[in-house]
Amino acid sequence: MSAIYALVPAKYRSTGIPGKNWRPLAGGLAPAQRATNCALAVTEIDLVIVSTEGDEAPWTVGNEPRVRHLKRSRELAQDNTPMLAVVQAAMLSYPGEPDDIWLIVQPTQPLREPKHIQQAIAMMRDRRCSRVVSVTPTESPDKLLRLNDVGMLVQWGERYTERRQDARPAFRRDGTVYAWYRDDDHPLGLPAIPLIIPPEETCPLDTMADWAEAERRLHELEYLGARS
Repeated sequence: MSAIYALVPAKYRSTGIPGKNWRPLAGGLAPAQRATNCALAVTEIDLVIVSTEGDEAPWTVGNEPRVRHLKRSRELAQDNTPMLAVVQAAMLSYPGEPDDIWLIVQPTQPLREPKHIQQAIAMMRDRRCSRVVSVTPTESPDKLLRLNDVGMLVQWGERYTERRQDARPAFRRDGTVYAWYRDDDHPLGLPAIPLIIPPEETCPLDTMADWAEAERRLHELEYLGARS
């Protein structure tokens, strides 16, 4: 019988925000803890795998049977380590059926909710697509300019318009969730079915400015929740 695995890649080191995966956020849980809890809230998930380079995860969910710690090698915990290598190591450690569904639930998306993961799983099951990737709207390249070799402004691509209505929609990966079947040879590749995340439900964690914005928005959500 096929299963659903959620991988939380949570190494200790980080350059943009020191120790960001295991650093308390908004006076509460660290991003890695938030990601793990979010995955556990999705009952369809059979196993949540927390991947770190240490002998054990700095935090566990009591005796939660659906959580496992996976120690990764030093080579897989570098700043330039491709996510695909981390994924492949996890899948080798937990073999299963070709139609198992695998998910990446990255700590660096603190506004993620269980509904986002559930939507990705439903899309995989309903459409039988090979992979799903979450994205959020971004500036269309049809409206962008760049500098040419002599420092003059030119249009970014072959197509350019100043009219918002004429610009083609554009998206960027936001890290909320990735989903694929175990037998997919290119699990993080394209093309993929998009899970479109509204801007108000996503926030990156790449810089200290991002961290401050995430804390502001989490406090705001907590305040609104307390008032409702």
